[in-house]
Amino acid sequence: MKLLILDIDETLVYATRKKLLETEADFLVPHPFGDYYYYKRPHLDFFIEQVKALFKLALWSSADKYYVNEVKQQLFANISLEFAWDRTKCTYTKKGGEGIYEKQLHKLEKLNWDLANIFIIDDSPEKLSNYPENHLLIPSWIGDKNDKELIKIIEILKILA
Repeated sequence: MKLLILDIDETLVYATRKKLLETEADFLVPHPFGDYYYYKRPHLDFFIEQVKALFKLALWSSADKYYVNEVKQQLFANISLEFAWDRTKCTYTKKGGEGIYEKQLHKLEKLNWDLANIFIIDDSPEKLSNYPENHLLIPSWIGDKNDKELIKIIEILKILA
């Protein structure tokens, strides 16, 4: 079975310290640096149900461990994940004068994953510039209720599985 890695922020959820005025948050997470309101991207639950039958799943975010663990508990409490990695598994680098946390997929070879069997959905192309054949770019999501990107990408994933 192939591995599908999911980015979190602005790919699966939108987290903000300010509540969106017209929408009730899907969940609230107390955080040491301030509470966050979390909004699930439209069709997220359906998306997860579909892809968990097609792939082994994992999370990889450039956010801190606390953030990753909280989202994992909220969205994947009853789903077995291969791993849930935070920024400590990223490689910090400077590109164009800006610091970014790259996701180096070759690290998964140590876990006996072949790069040909790995796909990652992420809204940040700069974090995966070394792996264009593995990266499924999705537009960033910051609260649009009419977003259908997860529905669209399911059809691509069915072919890749």
